[in-house]
Parts: sequence; structure tokens; C-alpha cells
Amino acid sequence: IIMNNNHISILMPIYNGIEFLNESLPTVLYQTHKNWEL
Repeated sequence: IIMNNNHISILMPIYNGIEFLNESLPTVLYQTHKNWEL
């Protein structure tokens, strides 16, 4: 397996969607890729 160190930026628009933040945020936080920003 070839691993890379690409940096990933994740954008999460939540306009009028704050009630979904508790469900969607953990899916980002539990990613296995280590080089990312939110």
C-alpha cells in the first residue's frame, strides 16, 4: 500500500442545519487520514 501525506481541507456548511451537526461532525473526526483540517 502506498501512503501519501496529502493535506485535506474539509468544508461543512451548516446554514439552518445546526440540528444535523451532532450527526455529521463525528464522521469527519473519526477519519483515518491524519493530515486534515476542518
